[in-house]
Amino acid sequence: MQIFSASFSRALALLLFGAMRASAQQPTAPTYQIHRDVIRGRVTTDSGKVIKEAEVAVTMAPDRVSQLTKTDSAGRYEMVFERGTGDYLVHVASLGREAFRKRVTRTGSDSVFTVDAVLKPTVQQLPTVTVQATRSRIARETGGGIPNASGSKEEIGGGGVTSVVSPDQRGNLDALAGAIPGINTVAGGVSVLGLPPTQNGATLNGLAFDGGSVPRGARTQAVVASSTYDPSRGGFSGAQTQVSLSPGDINLNRRTIFTLDSPALQASDPVASRAGQQYTTLDLNLGASGATNMDRWVYNTGLELKRQMAGVASVLDADPDVLTHAGVARDSVTRLLSALDALGIPSSSRGVPDNRTTDVVSFMGRLDRPLFDYSSFTPVNTTWGVTSFVTRTHTGALTFSPTATPAHGGETNDLAGGVQGIYSAYFGAKKDQLNDTKVGVSVHRLTTTPYIALPDGRVLVSSSLATTQGGVASLAFAGNASLDAARTTVTWEATNETYFYWRGSPTHKGKFYADTRLDGYSIDNAFNHLGSYSYNSLADLQANRPASFTRTLSSPTRSGGEWSGALSLGDN
Repeated sequence: MQIFSASFSRALALLLFGAMRASAQQPTAPTYQIHRDVIRGRVTTDSGKVIKEAEVAVTMAPDRVSQLTKTDSAGRYEMVFERGTGDYLVHVASLGREAFRKRVTRTGSDSVFTVDAVLKPTVQQLPTVTVQATRSRIARETGGGIPNASGSKEEIGGGGVTSVVSPDQRGNLDALAGAIPGINTVAGGVSVLGLPPTQNGATLNGLAFDGGSVPRGARTQAVVASSTYDPSRGGFSGAQTQVSLSPGDINLNRRTIFTLDSPALQASDPVASRAGQQYTTLDLNLGASGATNMDRWVYNTGLELKRQMAGVASVLDADPDVLTHAGVARDSVTRLLSALDALGIPSSSRGVPDNRTTDVVSFMGRLDRPLFDYSSFTPVNTTWGVTSFVTRTHTGALTFSPTATPAHGGETNDLAGGVQGIYSAYFGAKKDQLNDTKVGVSVHRLTTTPYIALPDGRVLVSSSLATTQGGVASLAFAGNASLDAARTTVTWEATNETYFYWRGSPTHKGKFYADTRLDGYSIDNAFNHLGSYSYNSLADLQANRPASFTRTLSSPTRSGGEWSGALSLGDN
């Protein structure tokens, strides 16, 4: 019995000892007594000068409640924690000085903490800086071919120019160029220094361009150069319009421009409005640029659909006011139509429109390999691309006037298109010199066709209303001798531009330029091949007694071509 009692006592003692030891090993969370605590202090420099506007932040444990304040003009601060725990982290900072940090805890029953801070100046030790300059990499003309050469050059795509032309003309290069001071608008284009438009030139991305307008939806830039110091820019003596269709990039962009011009928005006198001086324009421009196929290709395109309609007056439907201003009496028109009907000459025909309508369809697009590596945004060493353009313009009711029959009119068709290719590569040991090669071909065909295939007829009428010299006006009927013509031009051109640094002179950039071009043309002008009749009076017309008859017996098709080339070497 004594043995069992002793063993039980030893076991109970060991159990109590293990429990007390395990309890001693477990961490106990600190306990906080809640009081109203005040933290105050003074902030000075290491020389004893007070620091005002120093930022003071105090964070209370354990819930991390913070308060912020700034020192006053005496360098003092004070914060109050209504439910303070007695455990705080004080942080003091001032511009140009080392930060101060200190943890304070409550001792005893004291609830006021005084924390003075001394901020030492921060001494910044600058490491040794080594500067090594390298010559820059020659940049590609990302604008698509507009040179950066010195000379007289003015942008025609800016808001100052486009704001002075009507919206439906903002894609017309001649209309935009004519708004620049020193450039005059004349028949057939623009003139610089009094030179005719035939002395002007136009380029698209640096190659020959035979289009007169560009779709507004495409991202383009255009400048007019009247002189240049770059020896590679030639082929003109008046003005050179340089159009650039820039390559696309990874930024997706969509553009829609719609223009409506109505006669209700135009101011005109009644006679001019009835004579076809007012018109309706519907112009839709679409554009898109961006990247495709995992950024392997970039594109920039533009499409224009345009229709312009204007009411025109012919001798059949001109009202008395219009005829009066044309110097023709109404009874003369009645006698003319009666004579034509008796002679079997049609005054109109099937397919002759009632309005003068111009339809335009124009497309311009460019597809390129990216000019940049978009993972590092550095220029790629080689890139290539293709540019194409096509424009078709159809105009009906040509030469309609109050002194001519509708059958005397005609229509015109204008078709221009082309394709270009470009290859660009960096070369040299450092890949910082550039070579650009461009090849392009373009075709332009313009045809004018009369509505009926009959000889041209003209008759003189005398009236007291006539404003022409001698009181005599001329009325036109039957066919039109001047509208049967066709012209075709073909241009092939190749250029090579090499930009390089002169050996031993990295501040001078050299440029070697080579150009070769073939131009061919074909002109089929059947002017007056059916003949023209002239009558001195309506009585002679009724009796079919012409005063004269002329006819071009032979008008052969003319064709030809020329080759031109150029070499230049320049320095910048």
